[in-house]
Amino acid sequence: MIYRAKVEGEGLAIINFDAKGYKVYDDHYNLVGAFAHNGKVYVNVDKGITYIYFVKDKPDTLPDDKDFLVHDFKVVKYEDCKNAKELQDFDGTLINGETNTATYLFTRKEIGPSFYLEVDYTYEGEGDNLIVGFLAESEPDSKANCNGQLLGGCDKYYAKGSYAVGFNPIYSRKLQTPNSPIKDSIVLVNPDGNCELLPININEVKGRHTLKIVLNYSSLTISLDRAELPPIYLASNSKPGHIYVVGNSGILTSKIRINSLILYDGKYLGVKEVQQVGFEKVRIKNFKGISEGSIDLGKVNVIIGANNAGKTSLLEALYLLASAEQKPAGFNDSIELLAYLHGIENNAQKSRFLFHFYNTQLPVEIEGGKRVVKITYDNNIIKRVLEGDKEVTKGEQRSLFINSLLLRKYISYIENNWETISNMTDVIKEVISDINEVNNEEYIPTITFEPFGGQNTFYLMRSDGKRVRLFDLGEGLQIFLTVRLLYEFLKPGLILWDDIESHLNPKLLGRIIAWFDDIPGQIVVTTHNLDVAEDIVETLGARCLAVDIKSGGKLIIREIEDLSKYLELGLDPRVIVRGETVG
Repeated sequence: MIYRAKVEGEGLAIINFDAKGYKVYDDHYNLVGAFAHNGKVYVNVDKGITYIYFVKDKPDTLPDDKDFLVHDFKVVKYEDCKNAKELQDFDGTLINGETNTATYLFTRKEIGPSFYLEVDYTYEGEGDNLIVGFLAESEPDSKANCNGQLLGGCDKYYAKGSYAVGFNPIYSRKLQTPNSPIKDSIVLVNPDGNCELLPININEVKGRHTLKIVLNYSSLTISLDRAELPPIYLASNSKPGHIYVVGNSGILTSKIRINSLILYDGKYLGVKEVQQVGFEKVRIKNFKGISEGSIDLGKVNVIIGANNAGKTSLLEALYLLASAEQKPAGFNDSIELLAYLHGIENNAQKSRFLFHFYNTQLPVEIEGGKRVVKITYDNNIIKRVLEGDKEVTKGEQRSLFINSLLLRKYISYIENNWETISNMTDVIKEVISDINEVNNEEYIPTITFEPFGGQNTFYLMRSDGKRVRLFDLGEGLQIFLTVRLLYEFLKPGLILWDDIESHLNPKLLGRIIAWFDDIPGQIVVTTHNLDVAEDIVETLGARCLAVDIKSGGKLIIREIEDLSKYLELGLDPRVIVRGETVG
């Protein structure tokens, strides 16, 4: 199974996902800095990344790369509120029932002006304080005035001129009204040393909680567990400074412990949700010539079989399942795209065609993971119901169906979105570089969109200065260029390529297969050619699946684990899937 989360910008993204058994990649299939903690994954997102992918790996795999976080803290303890001693060993305990004691963590480098800080703490006792300071120029060695009322404990809990967030149960309750439903407040210490109480919708700040502080230049957000305060806007844009965490004890005793501390120096991108973009097992019922059947899929899959064996039907079923709610490139919906593949462009004919094409006298049902698509035919209207994972961002493409019959539609779509696509200069350079490696003529790395015969058309420029229209290139080069640009623009999580060798010479096909190795999503292709299938299997470790439809419409699938053996014997895919023995 493959999942992904959409991210925007450069910084830290927190993704709600149980990542045990998964590796984490960006949308160029590069491993990214990420670690799992309490059912979430903290990911370092680089510039230019649109999606973070979770690809299934070994069962005991768990993202555990913390190198992108800040770990270097100085730990100092004041005994009797006077004698400071730097600790070499620290187990997370700030205060352990002592009186007149303060212990603090202090970053050795400056952080900011944007950061994300998450402190999982346990507080037991009365009267003492836990303070988290930031934008500090020096270590905490003084006290905050707090409008004439000291926070209590040692006077070594505050760094002058810094901001600080924390609490002292006794102090924060002094200003509560008798009828207040909120028992405790967060204390915000401003750079002048004065304090303000920030009532937070939580009954108790003591016990075990998670305090989060997010600063984005002048915008400060504070939350405790799931209770979040409205944003606070600082007087001016912040400058980098040190961060410190202090446990402070006076005449009363308490226990204050830091269970975990997560600090990221950079912008916080927010909490993201995942969506399923691939399928492990798909069940199909009453779809086209398939009365029933199921298929198990890997990350890269090659479907082989004879004509009318159900290869294309499988791809179309997967496409409907993945793309039921999306608007495909150049079409209004996924059914319209599939109808176009079968020569239907007239809307008046579409319902009658679909009734016959999808055999909707019986309800169609396609199921994969949490997604289920049901198709019925009633009063000349095709009705589709999607159950399960329905969330999709506007304009988002979960899948891309590739067939040479769609080429002109896809080129028109690129034309309509050229203002955006033309800015993908790095992608254009890479694609033309790949073309130059397999083509007899060399092109400079640019594409223009200029008038020709009363309408605009795409031009490539040869190294000798001659312009060449896209439509004057071979169809294979047109397919290669169009698919690559479409993929980078749409970022689909699932690629479905019907008859992959069609119009592609061996060199172009080799470049496509090499490109597949840079795609983190799921790939399913069909082919008649066993040599092509073997190349994909050997290069990418793909799963090879031979298919056939038996009488009565039952789909039969057999995984071919040693395709080279069949190639040596010259056996036909229909022989393979029908279970006939090899020589």
